[in-house]
Amino acid sequence: MADLVLHGPSLPFVLGGAGAFTIRAGTRAVDRPLALGVETVFDVQATGSGGGPMALGGVGSWTVGLETGGTATLTAIWRTSGALVRQYGLEAYFAGHPDDVVLVFTVGATAEGRFAGKMRYAALTAAATLEAGSDLSFAYARGCAASPPLKDLVTGFFGHVRLPAALDAPPAPGEILRFQYGGYLQLGASLGIGYEVKGTPSLDLGALRLSERYGLSVVGKLGLRAQVGGFFSVEIREAEDPAGAAMPGWARVTVRKTRAREFACAADASVTATSDLKGLPESPNEFLGALAGVNVRSWLNLLAHVRTLTDWDQLRSELDDLAIDYVSTWLGREYADLTHTAFADTLARVKRVVDAVDTLDTTVVDAVDRYFDHLTKPGLGSQVASELEKLAHLPSWDALEGNVNPLAWKLVNELTDGDPLGWMLEKGVGLLQARASAVLALGRSIATTDLGAAIRLAKEEFGLNPLLEQLKAIDTVPKLKAQAGKRLGAFVERLLGDDLAKLQASELGTAVTRVHQVLQGVADFEQRAYATLVEAAKQKATFDLHAEYGRASDEEALVDLAINLATPAGLERLRAAAVGDFQSALAEYRPELVRLFQGRLTHNVVRKTTIAVNVVGWHTGWHFQGLERVIVHADQQIVPDDRGGLTVYSIVDLTQERERGTILRKTHERIRTNFLLRFLGESHGVIERDPANLAYLIDTITRMRARYELGFEDDRTTGKELAYYLGFAKAFGIVDTALQPGAIDALLPPIATGDYGPMTVSYDVRYEEAGLAKLFDQPLDEALVRRTMRTVVLTSYVRFRGALADLGWAYWTPGIYDLWKAAPASFAKTSAREFPTAASPFAELAAPGRVVLPPMQQQVLGALYAIEDDLTAGLLALDGLVQAARRGGPPIRPRDFERALGRIGGALETLGDFGESVNTTFAVFDALLAAVDGAHRASSLTLKSKVDGRDVTKVFLSPA
Repeated sequence: MADLVLHGPSLPFVLGGAGAFTIRAGTRAVDRPLALGVETVFDVQATGSGGGPMALGGVGSWTVGLETGGTATLTAIWRTSGALVRQYGLEAYFAGHPDDVVLVFTVGATAEGRFAGKMRYAALTAAATLEAGSDLSFAYARGCAASPPLKDLVTGFFGHVRLPAALDAPPAPGEILRFQYGGYLQLGASLGIGYEVKGTPSLDLGALRLSERYGLSVVGKLGLRAQVGGFFSVEIREAEDPAGAAMPGWARVTVRKTRAREFACAADASVTATSDLKGLPESPNEFLGALAGVNVRSWLNLLAHVRTLTDWDQLRSELDDLAIDYVSTWLGREYADLTHTAFADTLARVKRVVDAVDTLDTTVVDAVDRYFDHLTKPGLGSQVASELEKLAHLPSWDALEGNVNPLAWKLVNELTDGDPLGWMLEKGVGLLQARASAVLALGRSIATTDLGAAIRLAKEEFGLNPLLEQLKAIDTVPKLKAQAGKRLGAFVERLLGDDLAKLQASELGTAVTRVHQVLQGVADFEQRAYATLVEAAKQKATFDLHAEYGRASDEEALVDLAINLATPAGLERLRAAAVGDFQSALAEYRPELVRLFQGRLTHNVVRKTTIAVNVVGWHTGWHFQGLERVIVHADQQIVPDDRGGLTVYSIVDLTQERERGTILRKTHERIRTNFLLRFLGESHGVIERDPANLAYLIDTITRMRARYELGFEDDRTTGKELAYYLGFAKAFGIVDTALQPGAIDALLPPIATGDYGPMTVSYDVRYEEAGLAKLFDQPLDEALVRRTMRTVVLTSYVRFRGALADLGWAYWTPGIYDLWKAAPASFAKTSAREFPTAASPFAELAAPGRVVLPPMQQQVLGALYAIEDDLTAGLLALDGLVQAARRGGPPIRPRDFERALGRIGGALETLGDFGESVNTTFAVFDALLAAVDGAHRASSLTLKSKVDGRDVTKVFLSPA
């Protein structure tokens, strides 16, 4: 019985061969085999040369520094070692090798095999030298025959140990390389970008309804580089396909989150674009055409709307002049003549077209719109038609490997809804074949069917490009007047939102100027609009990275892929993965090199994104509000959010730079509140339900957020302030109440003792559809409403300290409200007043005890209480309407609903005059949801700070 000492050639993974390992065998005989089935853990002590640390690794890979005297472990795992077999996923190995033992060499991990180091705000690099247990842990496992003596078994095992970058061949069965670190995971993506458009003609609560739904239209592909900071485990082992069959020559790489219970948020996440939006539609004005209602799909949507009408009078009322011109031209008669015919005959023809459209994917219609000339004119369409024919007969997805024609890839991207990789993973090639065949068939039927005639007319006479070309000739007032009542005049009215027949002579001259400003704006509208689409996609991907990391467990794969190591390109991708960089592996479809399996980040974040466009002020029936502002001032009028959405403001002027922020904030508040209130009215039966409108309300609300700034105004965040921020998050149910400020030191190291540096903190309220339905399941808790409003206003004011903070503490205090309520008119005095304050709602932030308010602040305080009363009264009125509907009361008209809740709107309008205050309606409903069992929210606390000279963001999400 003796310890085993290995050095030199026996330790090829020790850099330079300098140093030795001593394996403490204890009472075990080294000249005999290990006892079968007995779990054994050996201490392994490192001895570096000259007393220095031992470097584990090799040229071209990161190295692990193991201090002299430092201890690692060697563990024996048998098929009966239940927990360890599950931990390392060895069930399949032992099924085929029941008598073997798997040895695992571990450095830098806890006894449970967990890395307990701190977050490094730097990417892992091949040149890095890392400290075992602080920066990184490493484990190497290998299956071995159990029969040799312990000395030979251990010597043979250590002779095979290798770090990830040293792999030049796939791992053998039972061989596993695993490392854990705190740092960045690098991801790449070729992200499919598409948009869908919905809108409402008005912001008014009573008139809030869906104008139209213009479904998904794929724009192109965007190259992205994403990174998420946190704690990760990267494992490399023999590859198996989803059916469990071995993949010879391939290695499987799986990334998981570690320490999920300690850190519920990512240390940081960000997304940057690595390329411009590629593969854009041939028509440079497709997005604008959708907004203006003159794309092929727009006109087909119009016919679907006509199908719902009952007579000629309703058609005349619902449609604008351009829409009526389209319908009458398609039917082949002047509108005045048509009205003498049976409306039912018109509806029958419309029905044939709409029924035919219903059998097609919108993707097919879009393709015919984009490639109309190529599909209908053989001389132009030879290449497009040829590639579509190939796709219609594509034998398998494997046929797309290698050097694929760029046009073919563009078509594949469009026909798979911007998600070719997802389709290849989850769908058979048959659906792609069917869509390609349908595009060809529809193109060939243009001259022979009612649907074909509708498409040709929409494309050749009522499309955006032919209308714009004609519009260029309108350069004088007489020419513009001559178009009144005609097609081009109707198009001008749709763009400007003005009836030409009602304009005065002086206004017509201005109208000509406006028309040419619109034409100038059209020239680069699409470029500006697509830039905003890209920004929205980046913001959504960033938020999704935070969300998916926060919701992941230790068992779930964030990234899971197989890499072909038989090629230099495959080895290059593996070596990048060995430093947590999966950009090259994920950025392009190379199935001969990389095969993706189910991964939370790869499937939920970096495959495709659909930008939801909400047009505020779109059209009623088919009467458009006017798109002039949107076209000329796209940069101001189209606003992105972080949930993959754009809001297009056509009826709100955001061009005044000095007032834009205030107008935008007030408009956002009004939109958020009215959408939410209208949803509650329809979903609870107060207003008659419209399924299409209800879906629109839900989709819009779940993409909205209300933001409340919480950070103090200074360059130094103390531990006490950090505790306050977390206390707020606990109070609103965003983070676990057991989370302590000290627990995030690993994510947020102080720059000095008690100083976390400058920090901005915000509370973001968002909703999930499943949670919204729970609102008002029980009667409204008025006390909770008032407490929530006061808490949010207090946090808004207290961050400024001084006089405004004093006002916040006074407003928070229930006794002062009672004083005001007893005599509102005489509450404000002509001299300063001292008020005692109630205890703070936050354990980490003490109330001042007493505050002194001058006369002006007393007036503001009274105004705040009046607003609170109005908001509360409005919410109680809403609650009363909901409860009445539940008792079987009849639905009321939307305008009556708006009047019943008028005090809410008035309160919010008044609240907007208090620059530091906020619309608390979202926060109130968020608090109500937090108190309802089974409700779902997506609210969050966001901390933005600077660590090691770089800006970082942390997002704490409410529980799913």
